[in-house]
Amino acid sequence: MTNDNRIGLIPIPYGLKDALNNAGFTVESILNNEPSKIAQDLGIEEYVGRIIFEETKKEFADKRVAEIVNP
Repeated sequence: MTNDNRIGLIPIPYGLKDALNNAGFTVESILNNEPSKIAQDLGIEEYVGRIIFEETKKEFADKRVAEIVNP
C-alpha cells in the first residue's frame, strides 16, 4: 500500500488522515468518490465523510493535482 503524502495537507484531524492512508485513499480517490462512499469505506458517519470530501476539495481546488505531485 502506498501512502499519499498529499493527504497530510488536508486540514482534518490526524486520525482521519491515518485512516484515509490505511484504507488506500488518495486525493484523487477522495475527490472521485461520494462522501457516503468515503464514510462507508472508513466506517464513519456520513457527515464526517462529507467534511473530508469538502476539505479536500477546498485544499486542492486552486491547485492542479499534478502540480502537487511534481512541483
